[in-house]
Amino acid sequence: MNYRLRHIQERIIFLAQHFKVILITGARQIGKSTLLKNLFPTIPHIVFDRISDDYGAKENPALFLKSHPRPLILDEIQYVPELLSYIKRTVDESETPGQYFLTGSHNLQSLKAAAESMAGRVGILDLEHFSIFEETKSFTFSSGKQVPPSWLEHYLSSPATLVQHVIATANEVSPVQAVWRGGFPGLLDKPQELVSIFYKSYTRTYIERDALYADISTGSPAFGKFLKIMAVLSAQEINYAHFSRELGLTEKQIQHWEHVLKQTYQWREIPSYQNNSLKRVAKRGKGYLTDTGLACSLQGITDPLSLLGSSQLGPLFETYCVNLIFKLITGLTEQPFVYHWRTLSGAEVDIVLSMNGKLYPIEIKSGTTLSKNDARGISAFKEEYGANVQHGIILYPGTICYELKEGVTALPFNALIKPR
Repeated sequence: MNYRLRHIQERIIFLAQHFKVILITGARQIGKSTLLKNLFPTIPHIVFDRISDDYGAKENPALFLKSHPRPLILDEIQYVPELLSYIKRTVDESETPGQYFLTGSHNLQSLKAAAESMAGRVGILDLEHFSIFEETKSFTFSSGKQVPPSWLEHYLSSPATLVQHVIATANEVSPVQAVWRGGFPGLLDKPQELVSIFYKSYTRTYIERDALYADISTGSPAFGKFLKIMAVLSAQEINYAHFSRELGLTEKQIQHWEHVLKQTYQWREIPSYQNNSLKRVAKRGKGYLTDTGLACSLQGITDPLSLLGSSQLGPLFETYCVNLIFKLITGLTEQPFVYHWRTLSGAEVDIVLSMNGKLYPIEIKSGTTLSKNDARGISAFKEEYGANVQHGIILYPGTICYELKEGVTALPFNALIKPR
């Protein structure tokens, strides 16, 4: 078992020991059900369908819950929102933790409202796609062995000591291939020839099922074009007027469909870090498609070599690394807030992590050769915010971790850290 999955499994077990209901959310086909089946093989598992009500859960929620003893795994709970209020009442009958394990691939309003109504009863885990660390065989662990930290965990605890603790890179696949292939677990062991077929099928299913279920207006042919353009615009600041010109749609329609992408875990937005800065700071958030393999497919990039020669390599590598940071955050007990920062004069930092009053600046560069000039954004950020800013890092697709300049470390995005 690799260390990121071990962290996630430990997180779910922790939640199951302290909350009556555990809700795992994320995009379709990223392994929510498989994860729960492997963790709790003896717990009954029921999968709900968008159309049919095979178990009578919609028609008679109370009878359904009485007929299925706890603990119970309920998969794709968004298709039976009627159950949620009954689950709340049922779990209040007992203080036992780990009564229901729910999964959902839509963050619909009813699901969100129910989760809020169960405050104190529900523990939520947002499951991300697989990362390059799921593919590495450099670290494998059996039960009971100490799990090494991720580079992010080490960075947040000791930002200036990464050079001494990086021992290798997870390099079973090249950085370009990792970006092109993406993070769906169903592709881990599949040959390259099947990757494009997978993503074409996934896109069609997503549009016809998930998006349409979230909002009927996505049945328009324009939604497919919208999805492709959003893939091209990944890693850009969200300028609705610009998006409107690119898509030939109203800003209101774009905002509406962007919300659908967020609801179905296909798009994330990172807010701007402002904090009463003296400088004029850009206020727009930055948007990212949540999987670079899907982004490549939507852009017609059909193999790693084509990506290597594409002008989209930089934005897609940034997208990959931003998503990777969110994946690594999933396994942390203390989770930082995530921002980006850019002044109107042009200084910028791709990612700013904020935790316990400290700021951690992270730049992302797609080139394998770095210069001190690549750290100018981090230097400008330190100059602006002073002592709260910690040692910065630049993620890049190289293999060596080294001090690029004082206060800035060049770090391979797939760095492996010494076990504790």
